[in-house]
Amino acid sequence: MRRFLIGLLVGLLIATTSIAYADNPIKLIVNGQEIYSDVPPQIVNDRVMVPVRFVSEALGAGVVWSDNSVYIASQEISKFPVTEREVYNTELPRITGPENFNEIIRESLLLIRQKDIGVYSWIVSNINEIVYESNPSEANINSGAHINTATKVCSVVAKEFDPIAKEYPKNEVIKIYLGILAHEAAHVYYAEAGFDNILSSNDKEAICNLVGLRTIIKAGGSDSDLSVRLFKKIVNDNLKL
Repeated sequence: MRRFLIGLLVGLLIATTSIAYADNPIKLIVNGQEIYSDVPPQIVNDRVMVPVRFVSEALGAGVVWSDNSVYIASQEISKFPVTEREVYNTELPRITGPENFNEIIRESLLLIRQKDIGVYSWIVSNINEIVYESNPSEANINSGAHINTATKVCSVVAKEFDPIAKEYPKNEVIKIYLGILAHEAAHVYYAEAGFDNILSSNDKEAICNLVGLRTIIKAGGSDSDLSVRLFKKIVNDNLKL
């Protein structure tokens, strides 16, 4: 995301836009089509001055004013408030594994970033790294994933990931692993809050699975989705114990 001071001329934008003008009025032509602004362009000191918002939006960008700055960015980013856009541009956690694993995990994070920037911010603040674990310890061999709450390294067990990624549609796998990442992030959150000494293991699992379910729903999951049905079953099984 780029920052432009208010006094900055829009020369870079004009350079990518064809401008044709006669004596009066000045015409603005973007990609071969004339556009019309409620604030007319002006010639000041032999320079053509045009409304920054109008031209930016005509080029497919968005404009947000904040304090003494003008932010120009893609429409997708500019729909967020300035403070949230800083989160939006935060690097994803490090992802280490084979290509298909990296792709699924990355798209899981990008999905929730697009749908709910607050949930995305919470997840990436609680997970530093996500790794594909080929040889888990005996204690974790039957888990789909687990996290070290001190280092915030989330390990996804290969023997669980591989068949899921192979058997189910990619869009469902993305949401399943989004729920799993949210689940593991919740473990870090509750550990740092001191709940490890208050809640039983089953209580923590139930709460973290519920967080995973709610995250999938926030990302657009519905009752007909495999990912939602899977997490609902897990939550119900936790609550029965």
